[in-house]
Amino acid sequence: MTVHSDDEQFALSVAEALHGAAFRAYTGNDMLGAELGGAMKTCWRSPPASPMAWNWASTPAPV
Repeated sequence: MTVHSDDEQFALSVAEALHGAAFRAYTGNDMLGAELGGAMKTCWRSPPASPMAWNWASTPAPV
């Protein structure tokens, strides 16, 4: 996860509060870039590697 803010100290304090053994938080100051990157990742994401995610297993095979 990235924590973006114009205030570097605020971003660092939030990232430190979230950071743990199983969760890592990074900081940055490019809020627009983070929002655009998240939106593009959601829209243009790669399809899942597993056919089960597309429910292909329950689709009958063509004859």
